[in-house]
Amino acid sequence: MSVAEWIIRKGEGWVALNKPAGMLVEDNPWEPDNLENLLRDYLAKSRKKPFVGIVHRLDRVTSGIILMATKKQTLKALNEQFREKNIRKLYRARVEGIPNPPEATLRHWLETDQQQKKAMVHQSPHPKTKEAVLHYKTVSVEANSTLLEIELMTGRFHQIRAQLAAIGHPVAGDSKYHATTVFYNPKGIALQAFELSFTDPATQQAVTIRLPQTEGF
Repeated sequence: MSVAEWIIRKGEGWVALNKPAGMLVEDNPWEPDNLENLLRDYLAKSRKKPFVGIVHRLDRVTSGIILMATKKQTLKALNEQFREKNIRKLYRARVEGIPNPPEATLRHWLETDQQQKKAMVHQSPHPKTKEAVLHYKTVSVEANSTLLEIELMTGRFHQIRAQLAAIGHPVAGDSKYHATTVFYNPKGIALQAFELSFTDPATQQAVTIRLPQTEGF
């Protein structure tokens, strides 16, 4: 597939793409096939010196909707919406086991372990932690796995993966957080950003982008 096939919707100064699992978002000299670089090359076919700005990020192993700015003023406006928590992000995850209760708000404090590149979960705050809050609800149960819909209240490193693992329900395929089940895609895990809502900076109209349910979920 190419960048053109990943594009879901375009606006005045922004592009929404469906990032495949296994791909880095940010430009990286050691991995030229990253989303930022590929989008810049794609835009260069129709304009000189295209601008690409990263509005938000997804882990390499996570798939789904990512919003990129193609104008500096749009990037600034969208970044402000994120800071003010005016952008709504929903994820779907296939987790091991059956969470009880079927719907809940999780509140933990996360510490980033730079050496292991993972989030350490704490039940109470201390100076190296940041508060992490999410809400999950059960969509369906299949055998000994559950499909969850998740809304992030905070955006922390590996937040969904770490918090779900902390309650005994790691995301399928996520061996970093001790999952034992295999996800169909060896480059990814069963975690997808499937809905994003924001205000278009150019038109001031509400925009909601949603992916249909896909394989593995």
